[in-house]
Amino acid sequence: MLEKSEIESIAAELERAEQTQELIPRITARYPNATIEDSYAIQGMWRDRQVAAGRRPPTRRPQDRPHVESDAGRNRHFGARLRCHV
Repeated sequence: MLEKSEIESIAAELERAEQTQELIPRITARYPNATIEDSYAIQGMWRDRQVAAGRRPPTRRPQDRPHVESDAGRNRHFGARLRCHV
């Protein structure tokens, strides 16, 4: 299990990587003792940081309205284009 400070550090690193579009080293290679629970904690903290910055999570379109105008110019969804080094 990772310490809370490590989880916060990784979430901040993911946020910077998304903003700069730079590759980051594989997290599991650097933290071999990380568990699935740690992964969810990192994801949750990363999401919370993005919501606090004014972004919103992607939503599903209703099935009965498959062609809805995109609001991509007004609100950018997070988590769409994160590149990680494998």
